[in-house]
Amino acid sequence: MTGPAPLIPRDQLRASDADRDHVIEILASAAAEGRLTLEEYTERSSAALAARTADDLAGLTADV
Repeated sequence: MTGPAPLIPRDQLRASDADRDHVIEILASAAAEGRLTLEEYTERSSAALAARTADDLAGLTADV
């Protein structure tokens, strides 16, 4: 019998395509509301698409 799967630290938890899409939706809303410039939206969206972990994504929406 095996035990429960070990918990993966958040900084190592892989981001899914759905996670990336969700962050891009949040960024798009923030840009539409004027909380991000077009340049900021473009930079953060590119970073979201390249994100590998949940922590990479969390920082992109922390201030919007």
